Amino acid sequence: MLNLHSGKSKNNTTNGFNSPSSLRSNYEPKNNEDEDELIWKALIFDSFCRDIVSTVLKVSDLRENGVTVHMMLDSPRSKISDAPAIYFVQPTSENIQKITDDMINDLYDLYYLNFSSSIPRNLVEELAVSTVASKTSHQISQVYDKYINYICPEENMFSLGIKDAYKLTHDPTITDNEIQKLVEQIVSSLFSVLVTLKTIPLIAAAKGGAAEMIAARLNQKIRDHTLHSKSNLLADINGEGWLGGTTMTNPNGRPVLLLLDRDFDLSTMLAHSWTYQSLIHDVLDMNLNQITIETEIDGNMKKKSYDVDIRDDFWAQMASKPFPEAAIGIDEASTSFKKEADEITRVGGVGSLDDMQELDFGASTKQLQKAINMLPELTARKATIDMHMNVATAVLQKIKDRQLDVLYQIEESISKQTKQSILDTIRSKERGTPTDKMRVFIMYLLSKQTRSQSGGDVSGDNMLRADDASNIGLGGKRGINLVEGMEEFEQALQEAGCNMDPLFYVKKLQSLTRMTIGAASSSPGTVSTDFLGKFTSIGSKLTGLGDGSGLGNLLAGVKSFLPSNKDLPVSQLVKVIMEGSSQSSSSPSIAGGAFSSSFGSGGTRSNNVDNSTLGVSNGVLQSLGVSSGINVFDPIQIRQSTYSSALRSGGAGSHTGGFQNAIVFVVGGASYLEYMNLQDFSNRSQQKRNIIYGSTDIVNPESFIKQLGDLNKAQI
Repeated sequence: MLNLHSGKSKNNTTNGFNSPSSLRSNYEPKNNEDEDELIWKALIFDSFCRDIVSTVLKVSDLRENGVTVHMMLDSPRSKISDAPAIYFVQPTSENIQKITDDMINDLYDLYYLNFSSSIPRNLVEELAVSTVASKTSHQISQVYDKYINYICPEENMFSLGIKDAYKLTHDPTITDNEIQKLVEQIVSSLFSVLVTLKTIPLIAAAKGGAAEMIAARLNQKIRDHTLHSKSNLLADINGEGWLGGTTMTNPNGRPVLLLLDRDFDLSTMLAHSWTYQSLIHDVLDMNLNQITIETEIDGNMKKKSYDVDIRDDFWAQMASKPFPEAAIGIDEASTSFKKEADEITRVGGVGSLDDMQELDFGASTKQLQKAINMLPELTARKATIDMHMNVATAVLQKIKDRQLDVLYQIEESISKQTKQSILDTIRSKERGTPTDKMRVFIMYLLSKQTRSQSGGDVSGDNMLRADDASNIGLGGKRGINLVEGMEEFEQALQEAGCNMDPLFYVKKLQSLTRMTIGAASSSPGTVSTDFLGKFTSIGSKLTGLGDGSGLGNLLAGVKSFLPSNKDLPVSQLVKVIMEGSSQSSSSPSIAGGAFSSSFGSGGTRSNNVDNSTLGVSNGVLQSLGVSSGINVFDPIQIRQSTYSSALRSGGAGSHTGGFQNAIVFVVGGASYLEYMNLQDFSNRSQQKRNIIYGSTDIVNPESFIKQLGDLNKAQI
C-alpha cells in the first residue's frame, strides 16, 4: 500500500524509487554491457532522503541492487571516477550547488539525479546554467521527479518528518511567510502521497485551523495539475495504484482525505499506552524504526541500537498486542527457538550454532546437510528474538521503575477519578517521573471539560497569539481555574518537580478554544477507580530480571491487564465519516475553489460547504467535538448534479454507502497509539475498510509535552 516496497513504477519520471529494484533502473548500460549485469554504483543522499530510505531498505537491500557505498551529500567524499552515482536529494538550491561541485571535481562517471519532489523550474535553470558553464552537462544521464517526500515507518503510516510541527503552528512569534512555507511543504508532501497511491480523494478538513488552509491549497494544486499537466500523475491507468484502477470519474471507491488539527484531541498524545509498539515509542528511544536501549556491559551503561524491519512478520504480529501478551509471545518464541537450535547442534555434534560454521560440508550426512542448510534462517531468527528479548526486558524495567501499569489504568477511566486519587498519584514517590505526573494531570484537566459546545469555539485563527495571552493570564496566574482545587494541584505538581509550563499553556489553550476531551474520559467498561487501594502494580512482580527468568514467568500473573476495546476521538470521527450518518438529510454540495482562511488565502473567495457531503450531520459532528464543522472539497471538475446523483445512488460519500478507503492526516503530530487504534477499527469493520494514517511527524508523549512547555515560554 503506502510503502516504498510496493513495487517498481513503470514510469521512471515519477515513482521509480518505490522499490529496491529502482536502484537498478536508474542506470542504463552502455553498448558493451549486458543489461542483466549488476552495475556497481554509489548512492548519495541528503539527511531527509536518508530517513526515507532507512525506514524501508537495509544495507543488504542496497548491496543486492549494486550500491556498494552510500554517503551523505554534505560529507567529504573520495573520487570514484569510473562508477555512476545515484543522487536522491530534496530539490533545493543548496543541493543543486553541491551536485554541480561534485561534477566539477569529477567525482563520478555519470550522474542520475533523483529529487524527492518536483524540482521547480528556477532550480532546473540553475542546474543547467551551472553545468553548461562548467562544461559538465554531458555527465548528467537523467533527472527524475520522484514524488516521495515522505517517510514510511509502517505499511499504512507516513510522516513528513517536520519536527515540532505543533509548536510551529501555534508559535506566536512565527511570521506569515514561515506559515506559508510550512503549509506549502505539507501540501507538496500530501500531493506526493496521492501520486504514489494514484488516486484523487474527496478532501475534508476541520474548519478554523491549519488543516482547512492545507486542504484548500491541496485542492487547488490537484486541480491545476489535472487541468494543465500533459500527463496526469494521479491517474491509475494500469491499475497499479492503491485502489487498483478506480477511475477519477467514478465516485464509488474514491477515498476521503480527512485533515485534522492536533488540537482536536490532545489527550491521546499524552496518554500512557499498554501495547508493545506504543510502549516502546513512549519509554525507549525509538526513531525511524531504530530502537536504542541502555545495557550494562562490564559494569558500564552503554547504548545499543536495533533496527526494526517492517517486513518482519514477528514484529507485525507483536506490535499491536498488549504488552503482557507480546512479552509472553516473545518468551514462547525464544523457547521454541532454543529447542530447534539444540536439535541442530546435537546432530552436528557441536556446542552452539556458531560452531556449525566450522563443519566440513562435503563430509556431511544428509541429516547434517539439512541442518546446515537451515543455519542462515535460524541465525536470522536468533537475531530477531534476541532483539525483542532485550527490548521487552528494557520496557519491563521501565514499567517497574515508573509503575506505568498503574498510570495506564488510572487514565483508562480518568474522568471518574477523584481529586484525592489524582493528588495521591502526583504526591507518590514511586509512581512515575515528573513528566508522567504532568501527563496524567493534563488528561484529568481535559476530562473535566465537556466536549465543545455550540458556539463555544473561537472562530478564526487557532494559533494562540501573544495578545490573546494577555486576556487570560500568563503563567497560569490569572487563568481560569477549570477544576476544583487547581491551586492545590499546582502546588503538588511543583513539589513533585514538574515543569509547569505545559500545564499553563494547556490552560490558556483550553480557555480560548474549549478543546475536546480524549476518548478515555467517557470510555465504557473500565475498571474501578479506587486504584491506589485496590490495584497492585506490575512493578512489584518484576523481580529477577537478571536471574535468567523468562518473560512469561515474570508476566504470568498479569495477563488480565488488557486495554479496553474503545475508539479514540480520531477513530470515532473516521468511523462516522466512513460509515455515514442517517441523521443528515440536506442535499450534498461541493466546494470548488479556494476560500478565505484565518491563516491567509490571498483574498480568494469563501465557500462554506454543507457537512452533508460526507453523509454526516452538524449534530453528529458537534457530538464528536467538531462544532465548527468540516469543509469539503472535490478536486475533480464534475458538475454538482452529476456528483450528487452518484451520492444518492450509494456512491462514496453517500448517506448509506459511506467510504471504503480513507487517508487520515493530523497537522501537529501523530502517535503509534492513534495509528493502532485506527487500524483496529479498520480490521474489525464488517465491511472491508482501508485506512492510511499520516502526520507532520511521529511524536512521543515526552517530546509533545515539551512542545507545550516551549509554547508557554514563547508567550511570556
